[in-house]
Amino acid sequence: MKKILRYLRSSLGYLYVCFKWVILAALVGCVVGPFGAMFGLALNKATALRTADPRLIYLLPLGGLVIVFLYQHFDPDGGGSTNQIFVAVREHKPLSLRTAPLIFVTTIITHLFGGSSGREGAALLLGGSLSGQIGRRLQLEARDCRLMTMCGMAGAFSAVFGTPLAATVFTLEVVDVGSMQYAALLPCLISALIGVWISSGMGLAPTAFAVADYAAPTPGNLIRVLLLGLLYQPDGSTYTPVSVPDAKDTVEMFHAYVDALLRELHRFAPTAPLRPDTLYFGGGTPSLLTPAQAERLIQAAEPVPGAEITLEANPETVTEESLRGFRAAGVNRISFGVQSARDTQLRTLGRPHNAKQARAAFAAARRAGFENISGDIMLALPHYTQAEFDETLELIEKGGATHISAYLLKIEPDSAFGKHPPEGLPTSDEAADFYLYAVEQLEHHGYRQYEISNFAKPGYEGKHNLIYWDCGDYLGLGPAAHSCMGGKRFCYAPDTAAFLQDAAAPIMDGSCGAEDYLILQLRLRKGLDLDAYKTLYGKQFSTAQLAFVQNCVRAGYATFDGRILALTPAGLIVQNSILAQLL
Repeated sequence: MKKILRYLRSSLGYLYVCFKWVILAALVGCVVGPFGAMFGLALNKATALRTADPRLIYLLPLGGLVIVFLYQHFDPDGGGSTNQIFVAVREHKPLSLRTAPLIFVTTIITHLFGGSSGREGAALLLGGSLSGQIGRRLQLEARDCRLMTMCGMAGAFSAVFGTPLAATVFTLEVVDVGSMQYAALLPCLISALIGVWISSGMGLAPTAFAVADYAAPTPGNLIRVLLLGLLYQPDGSTYTPVSVPDAKDTVEMFHAYVDALLRELHRFAPTAPLRPDTLYFGGGTPSLLTPAQAERLIQAAEPVPGAEITLEANPETVTEESLRGFRAAGVNRISFGVQSARDTQLRTLGRPHNAKQARAAFAAARRAGFENISGDIMLALPHYTQAEFDETLELIEKGGATHISAYLLKIEPDSAFGKHPPEGLPTSDEAADFYLYAVEQLEHHGYRQYEISNFAKPGYEGKHNLIYWDCGDYLGLGPAAHSCMGGKRFCYAPDTAAFLQDAAAPIMDGSCGAEDYLILQLRLRKGLDLDAYKTLYGKQFSTAQLAFVQNCVRAGYATFDGRILALTPAGLIVQNSILAQLL
């Protein structure tokens, strides 16, 4: 029954969003359609006048001076450039209302006097500036104003050119080159259809071009086209074959990588093994290793009996056979990067697996003999809902997970999302609500929170990660791997080629001190033991810091019994602000 109600709530939410954007897109189409039609009719009239009187071209310098005057006095920030509309959409910034009349008048002047100016960019600016202002007047959120701007671009373009499908696709493509804003497809199409309907009613007919001659689709012509396609790329450059590593090259590369790891391991333990109590295969996709390669590494490390040995795996990279091999090699804990139970969301994230493969991976792991299984969930994704979390939790829990990691989406500036943020990202307040909901639901399902992003059934807490959070010694080997040994931090450069060639020695990266201990202990739900803090580092809170702690307790951000300071889930959300007062 709960599942049915959850789906009903989710469906009603989708219906509401759909209805909302049908209304908004129709409104945009009704506004920009007449302006687009008037713009197209005026352009046709200007072109006809110039064609009838070629002498108008001699007035082009005067027209240019007029255009410069208009922009200098009414739009000194340069909002009339075509790139401005793309920047406005990407950065959620509405265009000035002055942009519409300026682009209207200046484009007509340019065409009248024979200047070089296209209609495409002008149509986008005209529609985008008008619809963006509508969004502001309706007090819509920034991301909704962005979508309103795109609807206006499609509506005006369609009204001018009479091509609703082309207008929709063109708008989706040019806003973020290299990605498609699929969430805007339906609203933009509605606006484009209304725009062309209005322009047709006002007497603006689409421009038609008669094709006088064309190449017949004969076998000879088809062969010529195929040859040209082989010789030339879409950008006009000649085709250069690219060598792709075959399976043999790939196997040799993995062997070389394992050899390099063993080389570094020997350097840190030249005479005796380190005898770790945890091993963790992470970073990238370690499940691409063969079970035999994993076994070589495990045997070389010589972990103590009963050591926790974890392998991160992507669902699409494992089979029951390979999982049985990893289990026989000594791996006793498997961690699957599920992220979401919705295939559409996985495609947005660029994940190659789907929900069906994730379910199959969990089932295969259980059959292979794994009892300690972890699954990752990513929160606050584009267009995220509580229902999506519930579905993902259900998939992982039914898969037999004893441990779950739930992370808020973090967008790095140099990542694909950083360069082209997707539609529908939650606000910081919405992300915080999703986090608190996740904590509540996970606790309800028996997964106790022991760290800010980690939850486990009793006895299944991640031993390896606890070493890190308790400021113990850990050794990381491989490109970009970090370590802390004997109070000293060091890391390898993120250069795989240099690592394989033994040309990248570890780089010293400071020391592990009192500050690290404070930060990491407050990530744990058990909290910071002030007595241990003083014993280990000689540190204790000042009177002002203790007063701040009491304020956090009263606000519901922390608990404090005079010795143990622990942050609540609400406190973990604002941990950085709390740490700023305690460091």
